[in-house]
Amino acid sequence: MPKWSAEEDAELLRLKGAGWSNAQIARTLGRTLRACACRAAMLNRGEGGMTKTAAAHWTKEDDAWLLESYRKYGAKACAEKLGRTAESVRTHFRRIRRFLPRDGMDEREREPEPVKPRMRRCHDCGCLTPDFRCPACWERIRTVYDYSFEDDPED
Repeated sequence: MPKWSAEEDAELLRLKGAGWSNAQIARTLGRTLRACACRAAMLNRGEGGMTKTAAAHWTKEDDAWLLESYRKYGAKACAEKLGRTAESVRTHFRRIRRFLPRDGMDEREREPEPVKPRMRRCHDCGCLTPDFRCPACWERIRTVYDYSFEDDPED
């Protein structure tokens, strides 16, 4: 396919602005559907490769309002108020929410979650245990074979 001309770019943008679908534009311009979609996306990108709606930086006021309002109104309503897409609002909310302290506590004040031992089945009887043998089976082995850890010879 030949390169896109300036006239084709202008026509593509005009038709997209008029609400035409990529399939209709592709038939009109004699291009493939994918070529029209990719070219429209490329023309909507700014200098830094970001879309025009995403190029605007988030301010601290936007962040504060989003944290207060997101759960009440949802992503679509917040996006309309902020002049952004719903997906960018969802993504930004998830990003800033990660840095908030949970339960109203400072991160340093919070106790770490206790680590639960990984449970597995005992080799001998099959009951759940954090070791590969349960304490009862260990005791049975020690008594049957007359073995204790204290009797280990030193090297």
